[in-house]
Formats: sequence, C-alpha cells, structure tokens
Amino acid sequence: MVRTVSAILIFTATVVSCCISLNFLSNTTSSIINNITVAQQFLKEEKIDLALKEINIAKEKWENNKKIFKIYVDHTHLEEIDVGFAELRANLISEEFSESLAVSENIIVRINQLKETEEPSLENVL
Repeated sequence: MVRTVSAILIFTATVVSCCISLNFLSNTTSSIINNITVAQQFLKEEKIDLALKEINIAKEKWENNKKIFKIYVDHTHLEEIDVGFAELRANLISEEFSESLAVSENIIVRINQLKETEEPSLENVL
C-alpha cells in the first residue's frame, strides 16, 4: 500500500513538473518572440533606436531565463540563439537593415524550434 501511494505521488509530481516547465517555456519564448517581432516592425520603418531597445529587452529576457532553460534544454540550441542575438545586435549597430531582419527571423525560428522540441508529441517521443 505504501509503495503504491509513493509511486502515485512520484508520478503526479513528475507530471506536474513537466506541465509547469512546458508552460514556462511556452510563455517565456512567446514573450521573447513578441519583442523581436516588434523590433522587426521598427526595422522596417528604419527606427533603429526603438528596434535596438526591443532587442535589448528580448535579450535581457533571454539571459534571465536561459539559466532555467539550461536545466532541461539541449545547450546547442541555446548557444545558437545566443550567437543570433550577438549577430543581430552587431547588425543593428552597423545599420544593416536587411541583415538584421534576416537574423531576427532566424532567431524566431530557432526559438520556435526550441519550444517544439520540448513539447510532448509523438514525433518527440519516437
């Protein structure tokens, strides 16, 4: 009886933990993507200062949450996003609009891939 209760408690704790981490990842990545999307709009309007401000906000959110992501996400994905943010910042400073848009789109794709690889699906299980 004690073993059954213990097993049920451990299983429940595991499921709850997975749901919390998935929800956290989804909310955080959505927020970062929103900031990057706003920055892209500013880039299209050639408002570099505002775009840089939005990218800095997105980068700060990324840095604050990356420590938590490192616990359960493949580090390769995290490093690719870090490199993308550095490249994007350099392109913004040098006022390369088309390159900045391309790099920002690449960051969004990578963040979406990060979210997709952690979502429970048959594809990820197999």
